[in-house]
Amino acid sequence: MEEKQAVLLCGSTEEEMGNGFVWRHLPQAPVEGGLLAAGLCFYQGDLVTVSLRVGDAGSGSVGWENWTEAEERECVRRTGKWLRGLGYKPGNHRWCEISLGYDPGSGSGGAVVRFHQ
Repeated sequence: MEEKQAVLLCGSTEEEMGNGFVWRHLPQAPVEGGLLAAGLCFYQGDLVTVSLRVGDAGSGSVGWENWTEAEERECVRRTGKWLRGLGYKPGNHRWCEISLGYDPGSGSGGAVVRFHQ
């Protein structure tokens, strides 16, 4: 996928990083009792990374106001379960590498899909 195609995705928002990278954040979508948040990262127009996290559908919050480390770790568990249900385990695959975890530096958890170039 190229960035010019992602611009057409309904409700996506752009975050220009100023270094050749651009993030497109997609609207949240319900999946298996949670809310899927997805971000597409492009470098010079080409998709390089996808960020995925399945948050608590009952929280109603998308910001940091109700953040807890316990909830972020639960988000990692939900995201991993959702991905495995789709047949995608964390690890190196023919076309990408999928990592799953909690990053204490950023305070966020979920999955990252990095495409092989």
